[in-house]
Amino acid sequence: MEEAQLGMSIRRVAPVVVLLAVAAVIYLGVRLPTRDPKPYDPIEWTVNPPASAPQGDAFRIGRAPSPAVVRWRGTYSYEQSTSGRFGTENTIPTRTLAGSFTAIESSSGPLDSESGSVDATFDMEETIQSVKPAKRAVHARLSFDRGADGTVVHRSIRLDAPPDVKVDLEVFQYVWTQRFSVPKRPVRVGERLPIDECLDLDDAFRRPLWFLFKERAAKAGPISEPVEGGVWIESKDEALGGSVRVRALLTHAHVGVNGPDGPNAVRIDYRAVLDGDRTIGIADGSLRRHALTLARRIRYSSRDLDYAVVVRAKISMERDPTAN
Repeated sequence: MEEAQLGMSIRRVAPVVVLLAVAAVIYLGVRLPTRDPKPYDPIEWTVNPPASAPQGDAFRIGRAPSPAVVRWRGTYSYEQSTSGRFGTENTIPTRTLAGSFTAIESSSGPLDSESGSVDATFDMEETIQSVKPAKRAVHARLSFDRGADGTVVHRSIRLDAPPDVKVDLEVFQYVWTQRFSVPKRPVRVGERLPIDECLDLDDAFRRPLWFLFKERAAKAGPISEPVEGGVWIESKDEALGGSVRVRALLTHAHVGVNGPDGPNAVRIDYRAVLDGDRTIGIADGSLRRHALTLARRIRYSSRDLDYAVVVRAKISMERDPTAN
């Protein structure tokens, strides 16, 4: 687990992998009476995106160099709830981190080799178990490079933040380092778009699944489940140079056994859901507004064991109209 955390902190942060690493060790032999955990779980794990219904004229999203400086404001929250029986294992705490933030995004360099950084200050309240919430100010700095096609070069990603909250900032990092756009071809309002042409799926979905079932994968090959749901163009606005609103509702799930089979085998029930809402400038492809919720639920059960961990992170942000 420590090696996985170290590798992520050097290059990029995929916080859910760290969370899963904390819980995944239980397959080594914890013994507790089986019962159904009932976590705080108000999340709907299925999605129902609209059918494709293209309308109006086709248009194409352009691309231009990013502004030298953009100021953002928004809200952020991270919730982790647990339930069930942990036995001799250390209990994973229920905790929340929530509040507002401001950020300054800086860009430099030519269009085909652009460097970017984001300096953010979070004004948060942190709650661990039932302890009274405590005020907390957090500073984070994200830096990255973009390739000739405009996508972020993964090995260039670096997030500097306090170690105890770095893993909680996944969807903050997602804003700038993960693709969430539309294909480069002409598109129309109401059109359903291919998921893998619009969003990067590895960090949000595939890597957590690979990690959870790595023992099984070593024997039978990587676990592979399709990401389901849809991405579509919700609307188009001609004001302020023109913008398009892109929506995404995606889900991912797998149930199986990791590690050895037999009476003590541990069954893992994994679910994830993403709800994204982004506004993009038509002429230059610039980000105008962004909202995203990413939730995951991992339940471990065996003959003598049953507990669940539910994590939900949420960000909502817009350009600061008083500063840009």
